[in-house]
Amino acid sequence: MTMKLKRILTAALAAAVLTGSALAADDAIAIPLEDGAVTPAAADQSVYEINRRTDNDAIRVWGTVQELGEQSVYIENSSDGAPYQKIVVKISEDTAIVDAVTGAAKTFADLKEGETLYAYVSPAMTRSMPPQSVAELVICNIPADLGVPTYAQVEHVTEQEDGKIDLLVSGAMILHLDAETELLSYGSETAPTLADIKPGAMVLSWYQIVAMSYPGQAGPSRVVLFPYEYAGYLSAGEGSLSVNGKALDLDESVRPFAQDGKLMVPVRKLAEALGCTVTWDAQDPAAVAVTKDGESLYSLTIGGDTMVLEGDMAMSVSAPVTARNGVTFACVDDLLVAHNAKLESQSVFG
Repeated sequence: MTMKLKRILTAALAAAVLTGSALAADDAIAIPLEDGAVTPAAADQSVYEINRRTDNDAIRVWGTVQELGEQSVYIENSSDGAPYQKIVVKISEDTAIVDAVTGAAKTFADLKEGETLYAYVSPAMTRSMPPQSVAELVICNIPADLGVPTYAQVEHVTEQEDGKIDLLVSGAMILHLDAETELLSYGSETAPTLADIKPGAMVLSWYQIVAMSYPGQAGPSRVVLFPYEYAGYLSAGEGSLSVNGKALDLDESVRPFAQDGKLMVPVRKLAEALGCTVTWDAQDPAAVAVTKDGESLYSLTIGGDTMVLEGDMAMSVSAPVTARNGVTFACVDDLLVAHNAKLESQSVFG
């Protein structure tokens, strides 16, 4: 199993359930939005839940560097509000290291004993004292008078008529970006554009002032965009499905529907919109295989309760795969994992 798939499965197991309540007033039924909020709807619509992967579950830690080890940093702080006052931050080949002043990429060799570091680490910790965890991001070279930039995941992008964009990011924050915002691409000398920012992207943002509203709002002076790790992003609801911001043309036979509290979506429509190929075996019509670039992505069986990822990893599904009018449907929760796709959210309550 690849490291990428391990990360997908770990995120899937840590999923946060987004669900609505039961009945609303006047016999209307509450339909959950993708963010877990609830809105009244007609009585012929159903209640369902979507298990949203907690992709951005990194823990922010900070402290003064006490010791530099072999690809590790031991930091301490005396803050009562810190999640960890002592921790060993492990640096892997995938760890991003960013200069707090310039936004430039740095290396482990640039870290120094005695300096203050901020890091975003995996919630998977060793039981040792102090605990150890692998960093996703390390922020170094932090002046005493500089506000530390904030690391977050983009949940939704709203394009404005004047060319500006608003980003809803994790942590209940809206970032207003325009032509004056300095954009940097981590690991690349080519600067990104506003159009390159999409749901699922990780961004590091520099801002000093936050509007006292909910959600909070800020206009960052600089944003670092990190390499995109998803195959795409989607939003889904009963009767509708959008992939990478484009609504799919769905006739009645292939529209998503709710079943036993889960949202079922058409496997072929979603897979092909994400650039995959769907095949089935004439000798076993219930078996469906999905490949991308000639490599096995996943396979499933109508009526089955498991999905096989990358040809050899079995995963229990959230709802049995089913067929309607010759069309195969699977739970959107499972397809988000199988396709490594981001579920787009349009509210701060996600």
